[in-house]
Amino acid sequence: MKYGRVEGIENPVSRIVFGCAIAPMIEGEDVSELLDGILKLGITTFDTAENYGLSEISLGRWIRA
Repeated sequence: MKYGRVEGIENPVSRIVFGCAIAPMIEGEDVSELLDGILKLGITTFDTAENYGLSEISLGRWIRA
């Protein structure tokens, strides 16, 4: 995995970004197993947006756990 630097962020960020605009996340479902797999691949950068439904809730739930 290749990583880059973003000013103001201490840890390196993966250059591959996981887009959270997928149906289960948009619906606010628990996608912990999927996100665990993404993290194991070394992906540490996630794309969310207000118009991605409840994806931020799914991501936040996973981060807290």
